[in-house]
Amino acid sequence: MISYREEYFNQFLNEKIFKSSSFKSFKKSIDEVKIYGPELTGKDSKFISDCKNVLDVITSIIRKPQIISKEEEAIVRSDQAYNIDNESFKKTIKDSSLWKRKKGTMEPENVHVKQAIDSYFLYENIFVTKVLDFINNELNSLEKSYSKKVTNFKGLFETESYTYNRFGVFSHFKGSSYPYSGILGTHEQSVKENSKIVTKLLKKTSKLCSTPFYKDLHNAKVRQNQIMMTNILLKDRRYNTCYRFYKKYISLENDEYYLPIYQDYILMRMIKDLNEEYKFTYRQNKIKVTNSEDGLDFNKEILMKDRHFRYLITKDKENYGFIINVKLKNYDEEIIYARYYIILAMEINSENLDSYKEKVSLKYQEGYDHVTIITLKNLTNYYNGILVISFDELDDNKNGLSNLFTSYHMVFKCDFNEYEQLCPICGSRSVGNIDVEYHCSSCEGKWMKLNMYKRDFLWIKSFGGK
Repeated sequence: MISYREEYFNQFLNEKIFKSSSFKSFKKSIDEVKIYGPELTGKDSKFISDCKNVLDVITSIIRKPQIISKEEEAIVRSDQAYNIDNESFKKTIKDSSLWKRKKGTMEPENVHVKQAIDSYFLYENIFVTKVLDFINNELNSLEKSYSKKVTNFKGLFETESYTYNRFGVFSHFKGSSYPYSGILGTHEQSVKENSKIVTKLLKKTSKLCSTPFYKDLHNAKVRQNQIMMTNILLKDRRYNTCYRFYKKYISLENDEYYLPIYQDYILMRMIKDLNEEYKFTYRQNKIKVTNSEDGLDFNKEILMKDRHFRYLITKDKENYGFIINVKLKNYDEEIIYARYYIILAMEINSENLDSYKEKVSLKYQEGYDHVTIITLKNLTNYYNGILVISFDELDDNKNGLSNLFTSYHMVFKCDFNEYEQLCPICGSRSVGNIDVEYHCSSCEGKWMKLNMYKRDFLWIKSFGGK
């Protein structure tokens, strides 16, 4: 399910940016736009307020839910039985195991009866747990979004390891005097207020999710793209409040509906975030931009270049990704010297992480030198090869794409002969080569000998990590 935020970003991008007809105007609209502002903050505040109200209602439902009475057969002591119907009476007569001889006569010690059992296993109650799940997930996403504006070491450096070598976390502080600035931030006032309320509400959702009501029902399957309007959802004020909240905030479109939008957004971010480091050749190529049902389209590959590398960026519309072919200046222009692939995901979580790892593995099998996942949300503690780029604002994680493309042109001055039998990445000697291209069977890293300025350089094409 997609939240009101993704709906907002979809509408915003289509209205503000994706109507450009030329690459130049497209690029200009990207440079001028800022997504995160008072309008979205206001939408967050309204959503949080509605969540608070609905959680109060859900609390009331859990305390006194709608129930159904089911008739179940049971065997009870005869002195505790009452209102035995004809069917139960006949079963008791036929069941010899229930009869005992007392004072010369046979009497039933136990009897068959039908009992009314109250149960809250109702479709409407299951629906309430699904609404609670949605609220809990969205509040967690909001909390992560706000926490990114107040950074922490784990999130900033994507590590829980604090080593003391020259490339460790603490090396970033060398040359600066404490107290350090620009590392740990503070919220704007409106965001700070929202953040405090979200923290309180998450404590409440945690308590509600620990109740027997939730634990018994939340794993039941409900087809959320076909929620049925029942009498209880329509006429019971509490359940109807949950239903109206659901209709207001939860989009029934699946991730594949929004992946083309996210794909266009990432392409836009590439152009915006990399503009200072690379040259886009839109004038020479006269790239035209069109916007169709399939999203943004370009009449040619987007060519991005620096002094020695040429990056040809192509949208893989069918698989919602990007193909990046690398060519080298002063080398054969018909040859692609490296191929990289970017997989897009709306969310990485514990349930789909393994399937995305499998997608990465399949792309390696297709011959790509390195594969990266770019996602809107990473709800796991797995960071290897995953880059999070959210919709929150265009300046969010600006270094992410820059660092990704930097990893594509890691060229080093060195004595290349040293690395013909030694991996420059992991230090292993399990090295093989085909002509000037080398690979390590231990870490799956790849490197190549480049000749520039009449001397040899080492280019790490891939850091492995399959």
